[in-house]
Amino acid sequence: MYGEPVRATHLRLTCARADAELIAVRRRARRMELITAAVLAALTILITVACMSVVGWAAAKFAMGY
Repeated sequence: MYGEPVRATHLRLTCARADAELIAVRRRARRMELITAAVLAALTILITVACMSVVGWAAAKFAMGY
């Protein structure tokens, strides 16, 4: 008889802790997704600029007759 309320309280605390951990995991996953997206965007811009530079250099060489 004494153990029932204690067990119910323990279950509530356990569920609350599990919910908090799940929220924290989701936040970390979301943060990692945002970081990954930012890194991919930066790499895309870097590669685009590098390709444009190479194409521009080749076009300038061709235009100058080298």
